[in-house]
Amino acid sequence: MALVTFSCALALFGCVFTACAPSQTTGAQVAASESSSSVESAQPELANCPVARDTTFGGIYLDISIDEFNNLGFSLGDSVNVKFSNGYELQNVPYLDGYNVRAGDPLVIGNPSDTRIEVTLNYVDTLWNTAGVAEGDTATVTLAEKGAFKDLRELLSDRESDERSDYDSDEQFANFRPLKGGALRQGAVYRSSSPINNKHNRAPYVNKLMEQAGITFVLDLSHKADEIEEEIAKNSQQGADLSHIARMQSEGRVDAVGLSVNYLSQPFA
Repeated sequence: MALVTFSCALALFGCVFTACAPSQTTGAQVAASESSSSVESAQPELANCPVARDTTFGGIYLDISIDEFNNLGFSLGDSVNVKFSNGYELQNVPYLDGYNVRAGDPLVIGNPSDTRIEVTLNYVDTLWNTAGVAEGDTATVTLAEKGAFKDLRELLSDRESDERSDYDSDEQFANFRPLKGGALRQGAVYRSSSPINNKHNRAPYVNKLMEQAGITFVLDLSHKADEIEEEIAKNSQQGADLSHIARMQSEGRVDAVGLSVNYLSQPFA
């Protein structure tokens, strides 16, 4: 008998193209010529942007796409200030495309696997509640310091590829391998990418490897029970072969644990 465990990030919101009204504030004056005349340099600002709750991870989505946000003049590696319409404020927050701050620290994230800007407490699922925001509230983002976290981003940036051809084997691409340690029997427990969520094109490979390894039971660490069949159906309709996990689900051999990303929370204790 073999068991497989996996985790995945499930995006519950689709792409949103917004009518958030960007505005610009006046920055420092710069010398224009020897005549000492000056012009005002505009600083990027996103003003009064509607917010929405990330119901999976507890962060706060801004109703603007990553590209639209960057087009306002923000760049990855900048430091920004975020103020919500209820008065809650975060200052000197890194704007990054990876979760490269300490757990619990604030972060403005433009994750390439998502479509929108999100404000979050890294690996903690409580910012929506902590900030006390509600549907109908808005957020304003202003530049604190240009490139303040540029070196941090370059140092820690590590982008994975979603192309099978960039990996040496199906097992490597699917992150499929047996767990080792203590008295654990070889081949008894495996870990892998998700056989259900195909956001990164790995699910069909995981399904094939699970079947080959004789996996008899799956612990789904990230989905809730009511999400599994919906996710399988959606990805199957898009052409992904998830027949093995679909059969296991119908036979009651998939257990939805539904953990959040907050590994400091009580369920992980």
